[in-house]
Amino acid sequence: MALSGRRFQNDKTRLRMKPIVSVIIPSYNCAKYLPEALDSVVAQTYQDYEVIIINNGSSDNTEQIVQSYIQRFGPRFRYIYQENSGVSCARNAGIQTAQGKYLAMLDADDKWYPHRLAEGIKVIESAEDIGLVHARSMRITETGEQIGSVQRDTRYLTGWIFEHVFLRRANISCPTVLLKKECCDKVDLFDEHLSMLGSEDRELWMRIAQKYRIVFIDDILSYYRVRKGSMSRNNQRMLKAQLYVVDKYCPENGLNQRLRHQALAQIYRNAGDDFLLDKDFRQASEFYKKSLSFNPLSFWTRVNYMKSVWKGYCSCGQI
Repeated sequence: MALSGRRFQNDKTRLRMKPIVSVIIPSYNCAKYLPEALDSVVAQTYQDYEVIIINNGSSDNTEQIVQSYIQRFGPRFRYIYQENSGVSCARNAGIQTAQGKYLAMLDADDKWYPHRLAEGIKVIESAEDIGLVHARSMRITETGEQIGSVQRDTRYLTGWIFEHVFLRRANISCPTVLLKKECCDKVDLFDEHLSMLGSEDRELWMRIAQKYRIVFIDDILSYYRVRKGSMSRNNQRMLKAQLYVVDKYCPENGLNQRLRHQALAQIYRNAGDDFLLDKDFRQASEFYKKSLSFNPLSFWTRVNYMKSVWKGYCSCGQI
C-alpha cells in the first residue's frame, strides 16, 4: 500500500540504530486522549522503541500534539498523515515503515501500564516459535474511571490457538499485543477490507496463530477505553465483519462445515446477547434462533432465547 500525505521528523534526529520495538498508534479524531496514550509509552520501563503515529484524516489538533512530542523526544517519534481509510490501512501504513523487530499495538484512546513492553519482550524472546504475546486489559470509561478487567478462560489463550480465536473462545486484547514483525512478512498485513467494519485485529491474529505459538501473560498491561459509538460497539457492522471472516476461512459448501457451524452459532449467540443487553428482545430472539439452527444443543442459548421471548411478550404483549 502506497503511503500518502505528509511526515515530519528532523533529519538531525533520525534514528542511528534500529529500535527493538515499533509502537504503532493509529489516531482518528482522538486528540482528547492521545497525550495519555503517548505519555504511557514514554513512561515505559523498557525504552528501546520508536513510536509511529498515523493520523488517519483527523480534523482535530492531532498533528500539533504529535509535533510537540517530536520536538520533546526527537528521533523515536515519527508521524504519518493519510486520508481516512480506516484502521487497517492506518496500522498497515505504520507497519510498512516500522524499523523494529517487534510491533506493539496501541490505539490513540487507550494507554499502557509502565511494564507493558518489558513483560512482552521477556516472554516473546523466551522461545523461537512464539509469534505473538498478549495480556489482560483494564477497561475504563471515557473519563478514565476503572470498570474492571474481563476474566478469560486461560485454557484458550496460550498455545496453537487458531481454532479458539476463530470460534471466539479466545479474545486477544489489541493494546496488549506484541508480535514479531516477521509475522506480517509471512502472513501479510491487516485485511483492509475490514478497515471500516471491524474484526480486523482478530482476523490477523488468526493468520498468525496458524503459523506461530501464541502466549498469554496473566497480568493487566493496558487500559482499554470503552467509548460510546466506538466501532467495537456497533453491533450490525461488527456482525457483518464477523460473517466475512467466517466466509473467508470456512466458506459455505467448503470442507470444514463443522468449524463453520460452530463459528456461526457463537457469532449469532453473541449478537443475541448484545441485543438482550440492549433490551431489544425481538432482535435478540431472532439471533438466538439463528444460533440454535447451527447448534441446537446449546443449553444457555436456548435459555436466553426463552428469556428474550418471555421478556418481549411482557414488554409489548407479543414477540
